[in-house]
Amino acid sequence: MKIEKQSRVWDYKEGLDLLRRHKGQKEVEALRLKFDHKRPYHFTYEDLKSLSNLRFLEVDDSKGNFGAEEMLLWHWHELPSNVLPTNVYQENLDLLPQLRWLSWHNISPMFNITNFSMEDLVILDLSKSRIRHDWKGWSYTKMAKNLKVLNLSYCQCLKRTPIFSAHPNLERLILHFCKSLTEIDRSIGKLEHLVFLELSYCKNLQRLPNELGDLARLKYLSLECCASLKSLPDTIGNLESLIELNLNDTGIKELSDSFGKLKNLKVVSMWNGEISKIPDAFWTIEKLEDISGHCGYTRVKIGDCIHRNQSLRELRLMDVVILALPRLPESLIYLDLSDLYMDAFPDLSNLTNLRELKLGFGRVCTNGPLEDPVQVDNLMPRWLGNLTKLTSLDLRFDCPTASTIDDPSLPPQLESLRLSCSNLCRLPRLPSSLSSLVLNGCHSLSSTEDLSNLNELSSLSIMGTAITEIQGLGCLENLRILSLHCLRQVKILPELSNLNKLSHLGVSDCDNLVEIQGELPKYLDGLSIYSCGSLEKLPDLSGLKELQAVVVRNCTKLIVEAIFGFAQRSQADLWENLRYLHIGDLEQVEILPDLSYLSKLRSLEVNFCHNLAEIQGELPLSLKTLKIFACESLQRLPDLSSLKNLEQVYITSCTTLKGKAILGSAQRSQANLWENLLYLGICDLGQVKILPDLSASNKLRRLRVSNCGKLVEIQSKLPQSLEKLEISSCESLQKLPDLSSLKVEEVEISSCGSLKNLDDLSFSFGRQIVLIVGCQKLNVEAILGSARKSQASLSENLRYLQICGFGQVKALPDLRNLNKLRCLQVEECPSLVEIQGELPQSLEELEISSCGSLQRLPDLSSLKGLQKVVMKGQLNLWEKMTLNLSKKATNLNLSKKTMNLNLSKKMTNLNLYLGEKTANMNMNLGEKTMNECTLLLKASSSTTTNCSLGSRLINELRKGVLLTGFCKCYGEAIK
Repeated sequence: MKIEKQSRVWDYKEGLDLLRRHKGQKEVEALRLKFDHKRPYHFTYEDLKSLSNLRFLEVDDSKGNFGAEEMLLWHWHELPSNVLPTNVYQENLDLLPQLRWLSWHNISPMFNITNFSMEDLVILDLSKSRIRHDWKGWSYTKMAKNLKVLNLSYCQCLKRTPIFSAHPNLERLILHFCKSLTEIDRSIGKLEHLVFLELSYCKNLQRLPNELGDLARLKYLSLECCASLKSLPDTIGNLESLIELNLNDTGIKELSDSFGKLKNLKVVSMWNGEISKIPDAFWTIEKLEDISGHCGYTRVKIGDCIHRNQSLRELRLMDVVILALPRLPESLIYLDLSDLYMDAFPDLSNLTNLRELKLGFGRVCTNGPLEDPVQVDNLMPRWLGNLTKLTSLDLRFDCPTASTIDDPSLPPQLESLRLSCSNLCRLPRLPSSLSSLVLNGCHSLSSTEDLSNLNELSSLSIMGTAITEIQGLGCLENLRILSLHCLRQVKILPELSNLNKLSHLGVSDCDNLVEIQGELPKYLDGLSIYSCGSLEKLPDLSGLKELQAVVVRNCTKLIVEAIFGFAQRSQADLWENLRYLHIGDLEQVEILPDLSYLSKLRSLEVNFCHNLAEIQGELPLSLKTLKIFACESLQRLPDLSSLKNLEQVYITSCTTLKGKAILGSAQRSQANLWENLLYLGICDLGQVKILPDLSASNKLRRLRVSNCGKLVEIQSKLPQSLEKLEISSCESLQKLPDLSSLKVEEVEISSCGSLKNLDDLSFSFGRQIVLIVGCQKLNVEAILGSARKSQASLSENLRYLQICGFGQVKALPDLRNLNKLRCLQVEECPSLVEIQGELPQSLEELEISSCGSLQRLPDLSSLKGLQKVVMKGQLNLWEKMTLNLSKKATNLNLSKKTMNLNLSKKMTNLNLYLGEKTANMNMNLGEKTMNECTLLLKASSSTTTNCSLGSRLINELRKGVLLTGFCKCYGEAIK
């Protein structure tokens, strides 16, 4: 269908094309737009005006490349934030009049959506945006009276929520992963229709307003990973409609008595928390169905009244120390209590509806044993056999136990059994219904009963036992997965060819295993053998046509013929379905044979084969991933130039391998060389001197070259597709290819001591992160030379800049046009005297350390978004430094929440001037900060300020002047 006739345009490219054409726009009801990093996009009022029937608009501006004419931006500098536009402004509010759903990811803080029609908007999604609580666009969103969904997730600059009172019909509020959020506006209590509130991963949220209790219709509340939240408001009990509550990973230590009033609560989750006090009323909430918790080995008392709750279906309390267990309700179908500190198996005989039971005994809390070590004498009480609905049983004993089981009967319908008991010497009678059996850490178990009657068994895992033989193993005709680990007494595995359904065999850490007899099942698709140091022989693998993955590692006595010997006999259909081959730690292997016959192989890994000298023949054309690690004797590789499907190549610590052995063919033919390659890593290759032209690898996204001490040059050009470039510890490298035309987003160049020139980095449009560390011979012109020539397009997408270890740099140029720069780090530049001009308004973090000659910084007072300043080292800057802080308290303060000023070395005559409204400041002065120096702290009306001084600092302070009105907590100590 032609784009002019489509009502829904989901393709991003088609959407951009439609917007430029001005044709067919009236037919469009749904439109998606996505802006990439390759170029900026600029749209006018007229471009959007003709979309008169648009109901859904999604914009992804993750690269910040949307531009609009001023008519779309309307900055209301003269309007207070609580005043709506007047009719003079409203007469032009005609863009997208039918809009119901607006989703604008990464919306710019400078774009206020002031010309969009909001009256009928139902869903507003501004997720992943860098907007703040004072964003002027909030005033305009107040016109969305019918708004039902507001999504502000991943708005990581949002410290306070907007005012919600203008949206009385809101039903869903999503504030997921707003990591800077500290405050929920009290107006949230006005949202009488709210049913869903998502506050997960708001790690700095410290309190919830009491007005939360006014949300009479709220059904779902998630506070997951709100680590700073220590308590809930007492009004939580007023949420009578609440059905599900998520308290995972919070700092909450107790639940209030008001929880008993949550009469509709069904699901409570308390994973990875510290909750230790739970009121009795909680256990009797009449509709409660599912309680789960993982509370860091804290003691929890389960209320005696829990048996009255006949709606409870699932109770999971893991890593929760339980000293006594009351009678539980018969309604339970799932019970998991992994840390019972009791000396007897609890009586659960009344739980006749139970389907899954998991109990753990004897684990201690993090502070040490709770009591004298317990001993459980009765491992399996008789009543277990009477739980006729039980299908899964998991028992773990981390305490002394009896060595035998008095009554070995188990429920006849049991499907899954997992036992972990160090003293267990004999297994119970196993029901024939079992489909899964796990024996883990049964160190005293030296034999198993005959397993041949387990006709339904599909998974068998035996780990850490003393058994020498698995009786009946060869008769398990329905077995699909067999895993044997740490069976140090087993010397021979019997023939498994009769296990026709076996799909995976894993054998590991069986130190004395010498042989796997006979043949393996012909339908095996996965074989992994790890750390079997005595194994000398494998079964013939040539008939395993279904094999898809083979891993053989750390079997030091295996020779290559044990794995590939058959390859010389027949290759016609050998391993025709193999996708993954991993060979590692095989000391006897010196040559790998031709693998070209593995026509479906996708991944080949060869690791720690220290004596491997050659991989013969050719590699299969199907190969997508090649990883070779720590094969120090390897001198020759197959020709890789024909491997057109390669996506990842990673070769490291092959110290005798030369560059031509890897990329030699690149010099012969580049027409289609590695045309699908996405990642290339060349590391710790001491013989590599030159990397050839890689420009033909036009899908390459990441290039990593590390610790190639003899590498002198990377020739010609790098591909335009490159997104990340990492070059480190190449001490002989003297020249890089031209980088000026690349759209690469991240550049890291470190410890390249011979590098004298960088082709200009500054004009690259896509670059977001630049790290240049320890390149002693580079000067500033090599990095930011064009900054003095032109500021127009100076790395306009740069987010992070680190300059470290530059002995020649004396001045950094004006960086003000790096208008997306968030973090600037300048370290170990001993000759640096000055940072010229201004810093960009977007800067959030500034770190300067070990720049001993630095004498001048730009003025920081205008940097409204600056959150963190770290200055370390013997800086001449301290001799006469003055910091003028902004007058706005929230924009620049020295609290842990917004900004840290670390003064860790010796200083003299430090003058620190605070603005008139500066508040909530913590200044940390290290133990060695002052010695016979004067500290002048001036503030006209500062409040709630703390100054933390080390004890040695106080003792050495001889001429300190500290205003007692400024610092209440240490005023007396300084006197």
